[in-house]
Amino acid sequence: MIELLMVVGIIALLSAIVLVSLTLVRTKAGNSVIKNDVDQLRKFAEVMYTENGLRGYCVTLGDSSCFESGNARLTELKADIQKRSKSKTMPSISAGPDFPNNFCVSTELSDGDYYCLDSASNQTTGSCNSSSLCSP
Repeated sequence: MIELLMVVGIIALLSAIVLVSLTLVRTKAGNSVIKNDVDQLRKFAEVMYTENGLRGYCVTLGDSSCFESGNARLTELKADIQKRSKSKTMPSISAGPDFPNNFCVSTELSDGDYYCLDSASNQTTGSCNSSSLCSP
C-alpha cells in the first residue's frame, strides 16, 4: 500500500514539473511569434512609405484608419499580436523627427514585457524613445 502511494506521489510530482515547463515554453513561443509579427509590421511600414509616401504611413497602428487599406496580411498581423499580447494591446509605430529614417514598432509580449524593433533593425526589450529608436 505504501509503495502504491509513493508511486502516485512521484507521478504527481513529475506531472507538476512537466506542466510548469510547458507553460514557460508556450509563453516563449508566443513571444517569438509576436517578435516575428512586429518585424513584418516594420517591413510593411517601409513598403507603405515607399509606395505612398507619408500619406501611406500609419503613425499608430491602433487607429482603425490604418486597416482601411483592405490589406488582409496587415489585419492578420494586428489580430495575431493583439491575441497573443498579455493585455491584448495593439502594436504601435512611432515616427521620429528624421522620418522615414527613424521609426520603430513596439508592442507588449505575452509575458508582459515590451518589445521594440526600429528602422535600423535594432531590437530590445523596451519601447520607442522620443527619437523613435528603441530604448531599454
